[in-house]
Amino acid sequence: MFQNLKSHKFKVISFGLLVLLNLVLRIPSIPHEKGRDSFFIHSLANSINAFGQANWWEHWLSIFGYYPYSYASGLPFTLSGMSQLMGINVETSILIYSFIFGVFSIFIAFTLAGLIYKNYIFQYFMAFFFSISPGIMLFTTWEASARGPFMIFLPFFIYLLLKKYSISKKLMLSAMCITFLFSLHHYAIFAIVLTMAYIVLQIVFMLGRFFEIKYSLHKYEDKINLLYLFILVSSFMYPFLTHTMITAGSRYGWIIDLLTINLRFIGPAAFFAISGVISLSLSAKKSFSQWYFLISFIFMVPFVYDLLYGHYLLLLFSIVFLSIGFKNSIYSRLQKNNNMVRVVAVFAISIILVSTLFTAFYNHSRTGEYQYLWYMNEKNYDLANWIDGEINHSSRIFMVSENNYEVRTIALVENEMPILVGGVQGFAYGYINDSYLDNLEEVPMTSSYFYSEGPYRVEERDIYRSMDWYISNKDIKIIKDVYTLDYLVQSRTGPYKTKGLSTENAEIIYSNGILDIYNLRQIEV
Repeated sequence: MFQNLKSHKFKVISFGLLVLLNLVLRIPSIPHEKGRDSFFIHSLANSINAFGQANWWEHWLSIFGYYPYSYASGLPFTLSGMSQLMGINVETSILIYSFIFGVFSIFIAFTLAGLIYKNYIFQYFMAFFFSISPGIMLFTTWEASARGPFMIFLPFFIYLLLKKYSISKKLMLSAMCITFLFSLHHYAIFAIVLTMAYIVLQIVFMLGRFFEIKYSLHKYEDKINLLYLFILVSSFMYPFLTHTMITAGSRYGWIIDLLTINLRFIGPAAFFAISGVISLSLSAKKSFSQWYFLISFIFMVPFVYDLLYGHYLLLLFSIVFLSIGFKNSIYSRLQKNNNMVRVVAVFAISIILVSTLFTAFYNHSRTGEYQYLWYMNEKNYDLANWIDGEINHSSRIFMVSENNYEVRTIALVENEMPILVGGVQGFAYGYINDSYLDNLEEVPMTSSYFYSEGPYRVEERDIYRSMDWYISNKDIKIIKDVYTLDYLVQSRTGPYKTKGLSTENAEIIYSNGILDIYNLRQIEV
């Protein structure tokens, strides 16, 4: 059975095809990078190139983004380093980074799978489902979001935990990896939870060996497995019954939304995850690695109700159980009838094709209101270059755009122009000085803010955080006076129209049909 699949030649060819598939799927179909996060991180990387340092580093916690006006620095420094070492712009660095991390996701998923089952078919399909899942593809196709490398390096961290090393080596490698995870994203806080789950499980296994109770537990194995499923279902149902993490609307509607989001993020084969977790839970003589994923999943599954971030945390676990369910569906058919090899082959190929087409579609297109806003088009790229070449760099420019991804705004910042922005970007480019850090509020450890954002909070609000409010409520003369503006870039199609702004009091000096650049210097305040 599967004798041909065990040959070295087959493994080399099939793995090579998987790498090729990942590269092909990541070939851009758009003229420029995409994603709000990508342009934000792009601007931070550009600031490092421009100033020779990370201006948002005011405290050692700033490295990890746990200090006001700071951001986790791992990815901006990676892109800046690639840009300077290779002599290319940051946009091209993001493209190369995407290919590298995309291919790396194959190898790390394949390697981790080997600790769960020593089975090439399982390892191969876990690498396939993980690397081409829409969630991984989204953040590794010409997009630089810190969520991407976090999701890719999380299985690497778990691999270091589960791999048999000496204690000293495991401590050193795990500490280095978890530090790196914190430099990527605040989700790294969950790596501590996963580490605690590992420690507790190790203690349980050590006690079992010490007191020699392992074999006496075998007769209760069925009850233990059923108890696990009961606890898992309870973990899933608790937020549903208590409305924890359900912030609005019907909880039944919330269930539909979370299923839709996770299906969209994992892919059409996601339904195999249900059979996978059930079959692994009920299986006999589970290994330490298998128990680890089962126990950790109990702590992770309530976060499925977090529609904003939960699917990023659950992706790896979903793929693990999906791959187990898919492997079982193949082997169960062959065990019943050895003549079903062709049927199983057609079934497997069909799942591969459907998953690939699903990912390819959503990786290179959008639907609904964002279908024209998810990347920077050539017109806006040309507009940014026009500003860079024609407007004095000492000028101050304000921008009003409907684009939620801020593509058009950051397109101007990436050329190191004085497009006024707030937050970390404003601090990095010098619009916000460090006086706002003089009086900080200490956050207690009992607050969720302490773990998600950091132990300090800014008391005074800078004017750049009020941009939207000024645009919605104030006249152009007041806006010009508050921000000392020379020019304003106004979107023609956006819902926000600056009050008092017209061609009668401000000349349009450039337009690309989407954005107009107004000269405000002749407006008297």
